[in-house]
Amino acid sequence: MEKADLSQKRPVRLHYTNSKGKQVCIGITHHARKRFIQRWGCIYPDTELDPATVDSKIAEFFAQTIRQKTYDRKHKTRLKRHGKDTLYFKHSHLTFIVQDAALLTVEISNRSKRYLNKQQHSPVQLAAYAPPQRCCNTSKACSGEPTQSQHSRKAIIEVEPKVQLIPPAFHLTGIVLLDDGTKRNVDIGKHEATTSDGDPALLIAKPEFADFVRERARGKCPEGYLDGVFISLGRKQHKTLFWRIEQRAR
Repeated sequence: MEKADLSQKRPVRLHYTNSKGKQVCIGITHHARKRFIQRWGCIYPDTELDPATVDSKIAEFFAQTIRQKTYDRKHKTRLKRHGKDTLYFKHSHLTFIVQDAALLTVEISNRSKRYLNKQQHSPVQLAAYAPPQRCCNTSKACSGEPTQSQHSRKAIIEVEPKVQLIPPAFHLTGIVLLDDGTKRNVDIGKHEATTSDGDPALLIAKPEFADFVRERARGKCPEGYLDGVFISLGRKQHKTLFWRIEQRAR
């Protein structure tokens, strides 16, 4: 009888127990491997990760996770966008997102480092990863069918830097004073930021800007008068300024 070749590398499999007590096998997508390497570099910058052991390291971390059952606003929005079958498994440093019986992506869960999820990363090279998943599920990600990236065991993934096609704009929020002395926050829209080089101080220096915000606030809240404006650059509010407007006779 011939002896089995134990030197052949077996595929790494991830498992979790669903609400019915049934063990479910899930696959690891190529995108999840790429994101795991990026998140690893952010959390453990002094420890180098061998690309050949990415799947085994993912399995090690995934085995220590706890399924998240309470969701905040961000997770509820993703559930509406991607469907109710999206599952979250939380590690002390990472969050593993599973969808359609496959590990879809990996995000940083550490509160002090979660901003790195949106940071642009340098190109990542992923080489010699584990063989494709083969398990009992019938989903495409876990069926074991070879994909174009799996034909080459030393595939290289290049993460292209994001190019911002739409320039950021100033988001304006007006503080309107009413006759009874109360204040009301009014969204008075956006204002382009290219002519002021993205600097709120240069924006308020324009004489026509005061008339612009007064007219906008009057259309939203005609029963009051504008006292000041919060000016923030872009959706992430990189630069924020509160400008108190000199009052005129009503």
